Amino acid sequence: MKCNKARYYVSLLALSTALSLGSCAADAEESARAYAKANYGEAEYIGCENSEQGDRYIFADTEYGFNYFVSDSENVTAPLYETKLSNFSAVYLACADSFLMNEYDRIQTEYKVKLFIPDRSIDYFCFCSLMADDEDTGIKAAEALASAYQAYDTRKWWQSKGMSIEIINTNRARLGSYYYDGKRYVSKEESTISFYTNYVHQHIDKQATYKEKTVVSIDDFASTFETVPDFTGENWDIGNVVTIYYFISGDGSDIFVADAFYLGNPCVLQASERQ
Repeated sequence: MKCNKARYYVSLLALSTALSLGSCAADAEESARAYAKANYGEAEYIGCENSEQGDRYIFADTEYGFNYFVSDSENVTAPLYETKLSNFSAVYLACADSFLMNEYDRIQTEYKVKLFIPDRSIDYFCFCSLMADDEDTGIKAAEALASAYQAYDTRKWWQSKGMSIEIINTNRARLGSYYYDGKRYVSKEESTISFYTNYVHQHIDKQATYKEKTVVSIDDFASTFETVPDFTGENWDIGNVVTIYYFISGDGSDIFVADAFYLGNPCVLQASERQ
C-alpha cells in the first residue's frame, strides 16, 4: 500500500522539487540509518542533503512510499521520544489523511459533524478536531474515525504517541477528548488537564507531576510570565483570560504551561522578574 501522492499535501521541502544530494560524514549517516529504522520502520536510504540547518538524511518509507528526512541538527522542539530532528510524523499523518479522505467525508455526512485537520507540517499531537451538535454524537463520530484510522496505522503512531480527537460544539467550546490508545473519552475538565500533562511529558519532562491551575487576566499574563517568542499577539491564539497549568518537574523545579497557543502549540512559560 503506497501513499496517494496526488492528494498528499505536506511539502517535503527540497524533496518536492529536484533533490540535490551532497556528501555527509559516514558515521553520522550510519547513525541516521539506525535511528530511522528503530523509530520509523523499514526504509530505503536515498542520500544526504546539505543545508544551512545541518545535514539531512533522506529516506523512502518501504511500506507507504513517501520520503522523509532525519537531520543531525539538535532537536530542541520535537517531543522527547524523538532525539533527532525529523519530519516523519508530519508526512506519516499527511499520508494517512490522503488514504482516509473518503472516510472523513463519510463520517461527516453520516454523523452530521465537521472535521478540522490541523496543518501536519506543525508538530501537533492532536489528530484532529471534531465539531458536533452534542457530546454523544461527537463521541460516536470519534469512535468511527478511530476505527477507520486503525486500518491505516500499521506503525501504531497514534496509539504510541497519545494523540487525541478534540471534540467541540458548534460554538467552538471544547467538550472533551477521545483517546485512541485506550479507546476512551474524557470530559472537558479531565481532558484539559490530560492534554497539558501529555504535552509536558512528551516535550519537557517525563517525570513531571500536575499540581494545580490558575486563571489570570491578559495583563497579568503579559506582566508576570515570559514567553518564547515574545507575546505580541501575532500568530497567537488566546482568549480574554489565560489558564496557567502548574507542574513540578522530576528534579523539583517549576513548569508553567498556558492555554495561550502559538502556531497551534501550548505556550511554555517562565516566571518573569518584571513587577
